[in-house]
Amino acid sequence: MAERVRGVLRRHGYADQAWTETSAEDAAGGLAGRIAGEDTALVVVCGGDGTVRACADVLAGTGIPLAVVPCGTGNLLARNLRLPADPAGALEAALSGETARIDVGRVGGDGPGAARFTVMAGAGFDAAMVGGTSARAKERLGWAAYVLSAVRHLRDPRMRLSIRLDGGPARERRARMVVIGNVGTLQGGLPLLPGARPDSGRLEVALLDPRGVRGWLAAAAHLGACMLPGRRSAGGARGEYGPVAGGALEYFSAARVDIRFARPQARELDGDVIGSGTRLTAEVEPGALRMWLPPRTAGNADAPSGPHSPATAEPAPRINDFDRG
Repeated sequence: MAERVRGVLRRHGYADQAWTETSAEDAAGGLAGRIAGEDTALVVVCGGDGTVRACADVLAGTGIPLAVVPCGTGNLLARNLRLPADPAGALEAALSGETARIDVGRVGGDGPGAARFTVMAGAGFDAAMVGGTSARAKERLGWAAYVLSAVRHLRDPRMRLSIRLDGGPARERRARMVVIGNVGTLQGGLPLLPGARPDSGRLEVALLDPRGVRGWLAAAAHLGACMLPGRRSAGGARGEYGPVAGGALEYFSAARVDIRFARPQARELDGDVIGSGTRLTAEVEPGALRMWLPPRTAGNADAPSGPHSPATAEPAPRINDFDRG
């Protein structure tokens, strides 16, 4: 696979390549130091959402374009941007397209310092599910390992929380899970946040609070219905926010989200656990990340004249049909 990726880069004019390995201690592989003072034309990330997130955290705001080679367990950013599943094929498709600017989310709270995400930040059920999935299980089972972990956490206690949107009044809620998303589709095409778009300048929020078996079934039926043709606008899209599925789901949208928990809760960013805490804040950074995307994904994007064209300050484009398949 590595040689195929190198070959794709050479065909697109990137003959001068410098490669580095990432690690659990340095998920970005020293990227910040490598691009400092260098004329970097492109950064290619071969990995999953956690590796992409770490590199996006470094690249956001620099104008240096990113291309994703999906090699992880979930690859949710790549899926939402309609990149091919084949690693080298994804790079070929992206570099045959155009660059576009997408949003990133910036999180804060107690515990770890500020960091960015490209997919989702969450607390409660989803963070417990992520934390309960071992690296060995992911290697053996792929994303199905998360399903097994989810089953073990179905009976976890509900959270008491307050949520503020764009500095507004606090709303008191109980929930099993809260997710703040830049994109909205999970594995299998499940649209958890149907209104999420990575170029909207906003973040979408879902509270999941099913009560008993009926509540879980209602939530599952609602999300399943959103997968049907013509139903992708249901719940969280076109301004349709509030409770749905008998209250098992509730949707919000904001540029800034501030959540406080009555007790410390497990939290995650793009599939990586960031530790427990009583606060989670998220703010959108519109158009902060420049990416190479396939022609069918990048709409009205800047089209540089060659691989070594400098980054430009173009406005964030609309991304066409990235969630339509």
